Amino acid sequence: MEEKKILIVDDDEVFLKMLEKTLVSSGYSVSQATNGKDAVDAAKDWHPQLIILDIMMPEMDGGEVALVLEKDPLTQNIPIIFMTSLLKKEDENKLAYSQKRSYMAKPYNKDELLAEIVKKI
Repeated sequence: MEEKKILIVDDDEVFLKMLEKTLVSSGYSVSQATNGKDAVDAAKDWHPQLIILDIMMPEMDGGEVALVLEKDPLTQNIPIIFMTSLLKKEDENKLAYSQKRSYMAKPYNKDELLAEIVKKI
């Protein structure tokens, strides 16, 4: 079976380490970026099957990153889970979901995150 690659993008390095530990212990290969510009570069170079993306970040926010990736044929089909503290847990289901985009509140529930990942990749 091909290794599933996930790019995680957040400007909080403590959060990145925690999320990486969760994903690696669940069998995923993980790469990190701490800002939007690096996220775009990493997505083009590393070709992940999924991106977990913070919304509020320096240089380029998560929404801008998603728009740039969507316009590029190399990255336009990579699903994204937006994970943000701007969202309350009870509001997750009020946002539009698709096979390519979904939203999760921080702090995340490990089982719910892993289930969402399985749906996307």
